Amino acid sequence: MAISHRWAQLVCGGTVAATALGCVSAAVASDWPELRGNAQRTGVSSETVAPPLALLWRFTGGYQNANSSAAVVSGKTAYFVTKGNGTQGGFLYALDVETGAKRWSFPQGENGLPQSHVFSATPTIANGKVYVGSSDGAMYVIDAVTGQEVIKFNTGRPVNSSAILADNILYFGSNSGTFYALNPETGEIAPGWRKNYDAGDAVNSAPLIADTMVIVQSADNTLHGVKRATGIPKWKYRLPYGANPNTLTYGDGSLYIPSGRRLFAILPASGALRWATELPEDIMGAPVSVDGTVYVACRDDQGSGARLYAVKASNGRGEWDGPARIPNTISSAPVVAGNFIYAAGSRGTLTAVDRESGAVKWNYRMEASSNRPAVTASNFQGQDVAATQAAVSKDVTVVAPLTIADGTLLVVSNDGTLSAFRPDAPDTTGPVSTDQFPRTGSSISGRPPFTAAVKFADFGSGVNVDTLKATLDGKQIEVGYDALKGWAYFQTQSTGKMVDPPLSNGRHSISFSVTDYAGNETVSAWSFVVDNNLAPTAKSAPVAPKKTDLKPGAANATGGKTGNRPSATPGSTGAGPGRPIGGGSGFPGRRRGN
Repeated sequence: MAISHRWAQLVCGGTVAATALGCVSAAVASDWPELRGNAQRTGVSSETVAPPLALLWRFTGGYQNANSSAAVVSGKTAYFVTKGNGTQGGFLYALDVETGAKRWSFPQGENGLPQSHVFSATPTIANGKVYVGSSDGAMYVIDAVTGQEVIKFNTGRPVNSSAILADNILYFGSNSGTFYALNPETGEIAPGWRKNYDAGDAVNSAPLIADTMVIVQSADNTLHGVKRATGIPKWKYRLPYGANPNTLTYGDGSLYIPSGRRLFAILPASGALRWATELPEDIMGAPVSVDGTVYVACRDDQGSGARLYAVKASNGRGEWDGPARIPNTISSAPVVAGNFIYAAGSRGTLTAVDRESGAVKWNYRMEASSNRPAVTASNFQGQDVAATQAAVSKDVTVVAPLTIADGTLLVVSNDGTLSAFRPDAPDTTGPVSTDQFPRTGSSISGRPPFTAAVKFADFGSGVNVDTLKATLDGKQIEVGYDALKGWAYFQTQSTGKMVDPPLSNGRHSISFSVTDYAGNETVSAWSFVVDNNLAPTAKSAPVAPKKTDLKPGAANATGGKTGNRPSATPGSTGAGPGRPIGGGSGFPGRRRGN
């Protein structure tokens, strides 16, 4: 397919591009210029960023459901995409990475891309330009300093594929099924390529460079190995199950990609299977390969969270004695910074895991931005307005891969927000407590299951569950915590061998206390009246304990302890694609010997 294009010259340091912001500098170690940091999509930072982190700033655009486009950083500027407010289309924003102040947005004006189109790929920064694909079928090239359009390549179908610029060749794919290798200034086919590559189905994932090969993933679950210099296809590998976009990574000599429950390690030069390993449940998000270890997460087969495994890059066998338990499902690609893995997922939860031990060192739950689009019948056609407004108001899910640059963790969430977290961000305010139950002064049955609860949220460094305590009438009681909803609770047992006695009639006082990761404490204390002539509160209580709830000192509150049930440990095989493997048992928090 021919590409139409428009072109304009960029003069860096001259009258065209020189501004008060200066000229965009060459990439440095602290930059994160493209999807997952580099053309190998490793998700590994050269920096050491140790938890706990605290929120430094937030910048909010408009709500964009399932926004999988990550932030990128060059110098002191962060770039990310989301919709504008209300009924507008998509914008590309350039922000000061230290303050969150807006430098510019593209397109200029208030409406964004026409006809409600959005930027649908993670931007790429190279040679003073921003390359970003759009649902209108174009790959835009924007001046990174001024925000002015430099050139635009039209493909005819949405461009969900993040670009790579290497050896002055621009690589990207289109939902037209074509994988392009272009001169980035003219749009002509790259030297050495006779034609652009036809993948046979939509190329809705970012390409990846592995030595002399460029690897392309198409929507029919096929990997294509293409020679970078010539565009000649060398191999194809069809995965047995669905493979989500942008979950391919390269490291330690292999391509790693999840498909269903299986993690495949494939040789990039030949497409031959090196090994495959099977996890207990479907794999969530992209793997990360660093220092001979591949970290990969799957759904928790014993609850609603996730299990993070560490396997050897050489053979797929387990590095830890068992997985780390994470309280939230993982919905985006994690990143590694020093000895820590940062992951994000449902309800805006962020988690930091120690790579050596598998211990959870930090949990944070983001709150939805108050900057909302107006939900009307016109801009959410065919949807129930009230239900849609309720969903939008709570949607802080993180689908976009995480970014680490300049000592900062950058998180794009569905509410249109880019949030920046740093270890040195100030936090002098304790958690906020709300929604006390029973309400102060109210009358309630004391018969089991009696529940008392309060919701804690912390917008600085996060609620440190390990410090959670509670007393009833001055005596310490066992307390649980729902990590997804933020409820701290006490509940008496109503069934089983040990049924708790009812609370006595009369007035009782209860107190919950917790600190954030910066050490700021909050105490929530109130009183209520017990009248055992009233019905029990099971149906009206705001929370009920679950096996996955975290309690201080209980299973996996810090990732270093376990329950009694054995957990599957991944194994390995060289027997060929699709063969189930695994078995065994183990416990998280201890690294195996050599």
